[in-house]
Amino acid sequence: LPSSNKKNVIYNGIDFSQYGELDLSAVSQEAEELSGIPTSQMKVFLYAGLLRPHKGIHHLIYAFERLLKNNPLSITPVLFLCGSAKTPSEEKFRDFLMDYCKVKELQNNVFWLGWKNNVLAWMRYSDFFVFPTVDQEINFFEGFGKEIASSEGLPTVLIESSLCGLFNIAAKATGVQEIISNDQNGICYSNQETDGLYQSLLFALNNELIYKNFPNAQNFSLPTFDNKITSLFR
Repeated sequence: LPSSNKKNVIYNGIDFSQYGELDLSAVSQEAEELSGIPTSQMKVFLYAGLLRPHKGIHHLIYAFERLLKNNPLSITPVLFLCGSAKTPSEEKFRDFLMDYCKVKELQNNVFWLGWKNNVLAWMRYSDFFVFPTVDQEINFFEGFGKEIASSEGLPTVLIESSLCGLFNIAAKATGVQEIISNDQNGICYSNQETDGLYQSLLFALNNELIYKNFPNAQNFSLPTFDNKITSLFR
């Protein structure tokens, strides 16, 4: 945010210690059993979050379908989605996309994991985290109104994926560019670009994009949070 004497932004404080060593054996085994593909032969894309059109999951599925059709490599792109539907409307939305995957024969590359209590291990295991959140668009899914708009403030999931050393592919929305530094812990695309998400996925698949560091990490540490809160009352 631009500097101003009228506001003081205090980011969430996060305990970094929980993002240390994680046991990936169970995740690796589950991923290989679901896909039937050895980890060494997969490029793993991960989504974790709410199953709502606001999060752009439909755009991710459509873009991933194109990615599979145009993949020139021998390595296989695989998408795992973590999250559970919490309302009837979210269930219908999820079921529509699951049916779409079956019709388009994506079920061997797209896997709906449901709720996971080891999502940090999935982040450690994956190659890319995808955050396809929507800015604003007309909605065609029942139960979410005629228009959907960004519900982001500070996407904690991107902080978590970055602390896990996972490279991010993220739509530019409120708070995203406070977290993602291009070519360091991810790349950003604009929702105004028709093929922005697809081109970003394709670029990630065809290039050796690796997590380098998290330049803004200390903005979200507990000591920083404590100091900023304390300073308000001095």
